[in-house]
Order: sequence, then structure tokens, then C-alpha cells
Amino acid sequence: MADDARAGLSLAAILATLLALGPIVANAADKKTVIKPSQPLLRGPQTEAPPPPAAEPAAVAKAECEALFKGLTLEFKYLPPISKGQCGTLLPVEVAAIGATPRTAVQPPAVLNCKMAATLVRWLDGSVQRQARAVLKSPIVSIINAAAYDCRNRYGDPKQKLSEHAKANAIDISAFVTQSGKVVTVSDTWGPSLRDLIAAAKLLRVKPAVIAESNGFTTTVTVAGAVLDSAKIHKGSSANRQARAEEAATLGIVQPKPNTPGAIFAHAVHDSACLVFGTVLGPEANAAHNEHFHLDLAPRPGAAFCE
Repeated sequence: MADDARAGLSLAAILATLLALGPIVANAADKKTVIKPSQPLLRGPQTEAPPPPAAEPAAVAKAECEALFKGLTLEFKYLPPISKGQCGTLLPVEVAAIGATPRTAVQPPAVLNCKMAATLVRWLDGSVQRQARAVLKSPIVSIINAAAYDCRNRYGDPKQKLSEHAKANAIDISAFVTQSGKVVTVSDTWGPSLRDLIAAAKLLRVKPAVIAESNGFTTTVTVAGAVLDSAKIHKGSSANRQARAEEAATLGIVQPKPNTPGAIFAHAVHDSACLVFGTVLGPEANAAHNEHFHLDLAPRPGAAFCE
């Protein structure tokens, strides 16, 4: 009996304890565990910061021009971009004059790209003026621009490659005018080219003999009593100088050296241009260049193409 009483008491105590704990267990079961992640579980689409806007090509070209012209003296104006098929340049400039002591006018003004304009300034203000003062005893105050920008193929021939003139990357100079008023034209001062003399020898099948001189050069040759004006027998040979020299030696031809101020100056500035430009063509190149020097900045892997 006593044992039954103790068992009942014990059961009663256990029930009482469970009843007392019930709300606590229920409350614990109702509680939710909250996890706080270090980063949000759900994120929107990730975007990178936009890159800075690229500089406008025209602005880049102008900055390049200003860098090329730094320290140079020239009168010029920017022109609108030129775009005509394969022809043109992004930022052409029209060069009206170069230098200040003296000012060298470009007549008419030449439309060029900036690199070509800067190279022309350095050549004219440097080598050309030094030669003019030393040989002609007077600086150059103007140059005659025979051609600058021109949308065409070489020699105006559609079968030829695009000319550097079409890229505003070339200029043709036909004459130089000194402060004292002397006009040095390429056609009048160069003298007969080796092409002329070779052509004359081949035409008449005999060695030409020098009989007359003008401006320090032979301008006529005589063969078997006939006088032949070398200016009328150009064949437009494009052979390089070495090949012509060898051919002339075979024919017994000796080209006279320049011996007047105008001739010495013309040959000197031609040769100095070969150290600066990519291409230099004059009367020795072919008949198309009898009357002017063609200068351009066509890229060359080695030395300039110079004739």
C-alpha cells in the first residue's frame, strides 16, 4: 500500500513537472532559428563601372598635330576631314608659310597631313635655308607648290597604286625664290639627267659629244653633226641610279657636274631631302619629274627611295 502511494506520488510529481515544462517546450518549438549570412542570399544583377569615354578621333589627331608642330614656326589652318573613297586624311592642314627669319611663303598654300607639314618645315627651315645662304647668298622667301593633296593614282594612271598625294602625304616643289629675287626652277637648273644622255646615245647608236652648255650643264648633244636637244628625248626610264650609272659607263657617258649656284643648290637640296623624306623624285627618276621635286613620307623599310 505504501509502495502504491509512493508510485502515485512519483507519477503525480512527474506529471506536474511535465505540465510545468509544457509551455516552455512548446514555446521553444515555435521559435525559428534565424541565420544571418555575411552577404545577402538574393542579389540583383552585378554591373561593372562603365569605362571612361574614348577620346574622339578628331581630338586625338589634333593633339598629335600640336605635338608635331611644337617648336616649329608655320602659318596654317586646320581644314575639315577629307574623305573621298580611299583618298583623304582625318585632319588636313593648309600651310601658307614656314619660318619667320625669313618667312617662306608656300605658293599656293599646300594641303598636307600634319606629319608631312612638320617634316617640310624642318627641311625648309634647316637644310634648304642653309644651302640657300651658303650657295645663293640669299635665303628662300617662297617655294612654288606644284601639287599637294590630290585624289589620284600615281601619274594619274588608274592602273597604278594610290598616290601619296591622295593621302595629303606629298608635295611637289617646282621652284625656290630667294630674298634677292632669284628664281631657282628645277627644270632650268638641273641640267640633262643621265637618262637624257643614255637615251640620246641609244637613239643615235653612237656616243654623244658635248657641244653646248647652259646654266653649267650641257643641254644639247651632237651626234654625226646633228644637234639634239636632250629635253626632247626623255624615255621615262624608271631604272635605279646604279643601273643607269652602269649603263652610262658601258656607253662611255659622263654626266657633267653642277657648277653654277642654281644648279649646285638644286642638287644639294634634292640630296638633303633624301635624308628626311621617304620618297624623293626629281629629273633623274623619270620624265614625269623633269620640272619638280616630289617629296613624300611613304614608309620605307630601309633608306629613302631617292632618284
